Amino acid sequence: MDSIQSHYLFPAAAIALVGYLLVSNVLAYRRLRHFPGPLLASWSYLYMIRVWLSGRQSAGYRGLNAKYNSSLVRIGPNDLITDDPEIIKRMSGARSKYVRSSWYRAMKLNPYDDSLFSMLNVKEHDKLKATLSFGYGARENPGLEQGIDEQIEQLVDLLRRSYISAGSTLRPMDLGQISQFFTLDALTRVAYGKAFGYLTSETDIYGYIKASEALAPFLVLSGEIPLICKVMFSNLVLKIVGPKTTDKKGMGVLLDVAEQMVSRRFDDSYSNKDHNDMLGAFIRHGATQRQCRLEIPFQIIAGSDTTATAIRGTLLYITTTRSVYDRLQKEIDEGIASGRISSPIRNEEAKAMSYLQAVIYEGVRMQIPFTGLLMKEAPPEGDTINGMFIPGGTRIAHNTFAMQRSAAIFGDDVSIFRPERWLEASPEKFREMTTVVEMVFGYGRWMCAGKTVAFIELNKIFVESKLYWQPNLSDSTEYNFVDAAVAAGYSVLNYDRIGVGSSSKVDALTDAQFQVEVAVLNSLATHARESLHATKIALIGHSYGSYISAQSAASSGPVVDALVLTGFSGTFAYFAPFVAGAGFRVARIQDPERWGSLDPGYLTSSDLYAETYFTFAEPYFEHRVADWTYGVASEPFAVGELPSLLATTVAYENITAPTFLLQGQFDVSACGGNCVGVLDSIKGNFSSASVVETVDNLPAGHNLFLHKAAPQAFGMVLDFLKQQGF
Repeated sequence: MDSIQSHYLFPAAAIALVGYLLVSNVLAYRRLRHFPGPLLASWSYLYMIRVWLSGRQSAGYRGLNAKYNSSLVRIGPNDLITDDPEIIKRMSGARSKYVRSSWYRAMKLNPYDDSLFSMLNVKEHDKLKATLSFGYGARENPGLEQGIDEQIEQLVDLLRRSYISAGSTLRPMDLGQISQFFTLDALTRVAYGKAFGYLTSETDIYGYIKASEALAPFLVLSGEIPLICKVMFSNLVLKIVGPKTTDKKGMGVLLDVAEQMVSRRFDDSYSNKDHNDMLGAFIRHGATQRQCRLEIPFQIIAGSDTTATAIRGTLLYITTTRSVYDRLQKEIDEGIASGRISSPIRNEEAKAMSYLQAVIYEGVRMQIPFTGLLMKEAPPEGDTINGMFIPGGTRIAHNTFAMQRSAAIFGDDVSIFRPERWLEASPEKFREMTTVVEMVFGYGRWMCAGKTVAFIELNKIFVESKLYWQPNLSDSTEYNFVDAAVAAGYSVLNYDRIGVGSSSKVDALTDAQFQVEVAVLNSLATHARESLHATKIALIGHSYGSYISAQSAASSGPVVDALVLTGFSGTFAYFAPFVAGAGFRVARIQDPERWGSLDPGYLTSSDLYAETYFTFAEPYFEHRVADWTYGVASEPFAVGELPSLLATTVAYENITAPTFLLQGQFDVSACGGNCVGVLDSIKGNFSSASVVETVDNLPAGHNLFLHKAAPQAFGMVLDFLKQQGF
């Protein structure tokens, strides 16, 4: 009998298992059978696993809602996904009956307990968020903006110290890594009063980043597949492979740091001290030692990575979209010139810069900082949306990528990085687009508490790093005086005179006057001395700008400590060859795409050959540089500039600052193509200058800094400044 029973036992068990799986799959299929979706998703998690294995989760789900023409599409036995912002609002509102699903259970970097982000209990979540929210605002955390400013300065110092290429020395930088070092230091500084030192060491301290990158895919898989979550976060598995405070690297070290940091704050000898940081605000408003300890790991890793992703992506789009770069640079330059931008820029000042805000929001839309599914769970009684019943307990995911590429919301050119869409939008459309983009940080009661800090960092990083990102001419470091000066340890403020480049296009005859332009430079020099506390100021001018610089130095007196004039001869005896060679044309007619908005008083050269004739000298330049200069960098000049200069007697004799006159030997514009001896002949005009040095034999034409001799010229200028005590 026993043998007969054992003979049938295994087949019977197998049949029972198959029957159980069959019934389970049928029930799973029936549960959400009225929703469209891939066949695999109707009875198993194989579809979600396939998307996870692709390594491109956001792209894997992006087109589903459009493909099935439904705002709710099935992606698993108990799982839907939506690209409808209104459904997101419905699930996340303050009075919504939806709750966080099991997906959040896997989103805890301390696997033994819940942080604010992984907490499922709604009442406990709301209570803790109310307590912690004070730490993310400037009122209760007065060191918030200052702390970020300090790390901006550290970042700029790092760029200046380690990543400014000079001459043939190329110093490439891993922007992806450096951006995360910045956000990690910024976050730890404002959260705990002291940066961890990533920017100083330029290393992944304790392997936090490497550990989080290795852990992230498994957290994603655990969140999406409930059975895997139960296994991965079971007590047995955690006991065997979970992080421990005794670990020497990775997440265990992070848990240990959190424990030590919080324990110190709650120590009796420390408890009476008030700390102007997030942790201090948490404690002041009643957060327990355990709650503080649980928040730190998630803040450090998740909070820094999302902002770093936004910085990387947005900078990539800025530096590869010339029109955006130029317009953003113009807004920054105008803000600095008008005094609307401090150094470092204040958050409120950045928020008032309309194009900067458009760039930031467009950057976040295009390079989404976080694309997790953020699954919510339908209430026990279920819900009906768009006439379709959703059974209680169903998980509904955010299709964030699809929402950010919605043509209905953002326009038909939704796949293009175009910040102008934000400036063109009506107030109603602007509010709609803003709400949808901010959904990458969650919505309503589930909105990320750190969103404010993230936007402060974004508001500052693109303005403060402007001088160090110069995407003009490929392989152009040898022609970049700003980079050379910064590498030598100097701070640089470069600007375009009115009517030119990024500055306002004023009336070419009545406003673009030499005297007005001198007054502008005087104001900038005074601002640098009195407001920016510059210890020494050198004016460095080129061509027409050299005459402006000379007159400014003559009228500003002790405000200017040195004067460098290039493309300058101090005489207009060679004006005729310059005019004849340029073949001037009305700029708006010559190139309506670039200059169609200018008035007829702005002139430009007739063609590439004309401009090359009076600005370059064969064979001392690269033709690609001349092509770029004419097609990209050249700017028209106003008819009022030269007559107003000719009508002015530049007071060279009043210049007291040490002066360096530097000239290309073959400069047609300044000295008819043969400059040897010209500068020495006018040297006596600078009778009050303590030092006057001249160089007029460099192998170059008028655009001295765009010839092959540019590095040599840079070296001469910087050596002169050093000799004057700079």
